[in-house]
Amino acid sequence: MPARDGVLFGATHDRGDTGSDERANDHARNRATLAAVLPGLAARLDDVPLTGQAGVRASTPDRQPIAGLLAPGLYALTGLGGRGFLFAPLLAEHVAALALGAPSPVPRPAAALVDPMRWTPGPASPM
Repeated sequence: MPARDGVLFGATHDRGDTGSDERANDHARNRATLAAVLPGLAARLDDVPLTGQAGVRASTPDRQPIAGLLAPGLYALTGLGGRGFLFAPLLAEHVAALALGAPSPVPRPAAALVDPMRWTPGPASPM
């Protein structure tokens, strides 16, 4: 993606890695991914030094987000991992609908996949 000071690309995610340091090998992986998708752009960036940011992504054991009722009056939307841009808008509408007692835009079978109580024994939280 074009950015003010160059090009923004790449991201790495290694499950279980809690380090937040910028790493040369992650830059190399991102360059390789860029080369596979956009070889012309990757070639133009071969000699350009890279800078980056690193952090820890919130994810769940089953890699599905958490979106729903945790306790009476307490709702959560978390655990999106690397798919926040994709899932956050729809799941935010889902959580808002639950909080307001309105129909959710997420079908019940899909809502069950992101229900916070999916790991607890017994019935799932109301949808």
